[in-house]
Amino acid sequence: MRIIQGTPLAFSKEKTSDTSITQQWIKDKVERPLDFLSLTAISDAFFPHIYVRRRELVPIGTVSMTLYYHIIMSSLTSINIEPILGKIHGQQFYNGYFDQTVELWSNDGKLLVTSMLLVYYKE
Repeated sequence: MRIIQGTPLAFSKEKTSDTSITQQWIKDKVERPLDFLSLTAISDAFFPHIYVRRRELVPIGTVSMTLYYHIIMSSLTSINIEPILGKIHGQQFYNGYFDQTVELWSNDGKLLVTSMLLVYYKE
């Protein structure tokens, strides 16, 4: 992973963060052609967004994760083994829960996956 924007505060020199957006390049450590399994794994490869907003690391757990694939297998196999651009946005942090929306883009601008997560965090 190579984070472009939205480094978790625990790993950053910043004191606070008012953004809930992270962008990062992601690829499999052992290079392999993209398939739906690797897209699913990459969709869940982001730091929990509570860590981008708060410095302290708290226990978290995924409550639900829904993925929508925007590509078919024949188009997926034509994508070179290159990093995928991941964008994540946390919208609401309240009462021990937060959401994360995820977009995965090929480096030529094709939307591959969108995802929605609901995550529990301990106050």
